[in-house]
Amino acid sequence: MEYQVKKHTIENILHMFEGNIPSENLEVCDIVEARRIMELSMIKIVIERVEEDNIQELSHLVEEMDACIEDGKVFADLDGHFHMQLMGCAKNQVLILFVATLNDMIDRDVLRKNYDIRINAQNEHKNILEAVKERDSRKLKEALNAHLLCFKSLYF
Repeated sequence: MEYQVKKHTIENILHMFEGNIPSENLEVCDIVEARRIMELSMIKIVIERVEEDNIQELSHLVEEMDACIEDGKVFADLDGHFHMQLMGCAKNQVLILFVATLNDMIDRDVLRKNYDIRINAQNEHKNILEAVKERDSRKLKEALNAHLLCFKSLYF
């Protein structure tokens, strides 16, 4: 028996997901939990595959977030970019697609509205960046887990 496998581009896969995930009916805790599981599971390959240009981009995003800490909307958007850039270091398009889907489902309204939460999140981003620069998977797991648990605590 012969199987025909159609090769999909990332755009095709994204199109297949579009509108097929009823996020309005999903529990926030399930989305946050899935995101945490996905991001933490990718740490090993992030550390193995991260390149200097990835670190420079993460550093640039942290600098941009520092500069716009007063503007909740811009900060929240950059927060999403930071997480996608971090997971992009894994260089696995399928995993990135799943993380992107979960990332898009997250409501960052709390970041937009609360300056103190932005300050805390930014300190956690700096810890994450430091772990990536050191290519220390244990330190990255601790920093990312602390960040995601803090985010989870805002909703529960």
